[in-house]
Amino acid sequence: MKTLKKVGFIIFYGVLGFIVLPPFVSFPKTIFSTPIPCFDRFYPQYQEANVRLGANLARDLKLVINKKERKLFVLKGGKPWKVYTVALSQIPYGDKTRKGDKRTPEGEFYVSKKNPRSKYYLALELSYPSIKHAEKGLKAGLISEKEYLAIVRSLENGKTPPQDTRLGGYICIHGGGNGKNWTDGCIALKNKDISELYRIVKVGTPVVILPR
Repeated sequence: MKTLKKVGFIIFYGVLGFIVLPPFVSFPKTIFSTPIPCFDRFYPQYQEANVRLGANLARDLKLVINKKERKLFVLKGGKPWKVYTVALSQIPYGDKTRKGDKRTPEGEFYVSKKNPRSKYYLALELSYPSIKHAEKGLKAGLISEKEYLAIVRSLENGKTPPQDTRLGGYICIHGGGNGKNWTDGCIALKNKDISELYRIVKVGTPVVILPR
């Protein structure tokens, strides 16, 4: 009788597990398996970012940074996988326009370099200045036509654009902590968080930084 009860117990919970578990079992077993809380209120912005980046990139990894919320979202296949709290520049509002303005740039970029020996633990360098920033800089007289063309050629070839113009440069996602906004224009994470990102992000990964 006890044996029959045990068999019945196993069958009951086996059936229950078959009904309940599949959604969780089928969830990808990666470091991104933690659900994102309250993602619904951010999602329209990331849909827009996905459209701007193009449907052909939908299966690739993307990083989307919301300056207002101080969040970095990791998307894969156009869907949210992971979120990190970040620190921004000392002046967190407004787009970067020139060297030394202590603002985090806004727009579309890509990871142009990976630096394993960063002053701030690990760093993913971004392709700032973008063509948009170069066009504005040329009109404002901040850069020459020669510098403008050098930026455009670099970006067209997927390289790091010139970093030493009056538009500024060396904008990275790096470690060093996220307690408050403290950088000169970069995006900072906890060291353990940048370690996760650094392992899986490749050169060429798209990055969208949304306005505050």
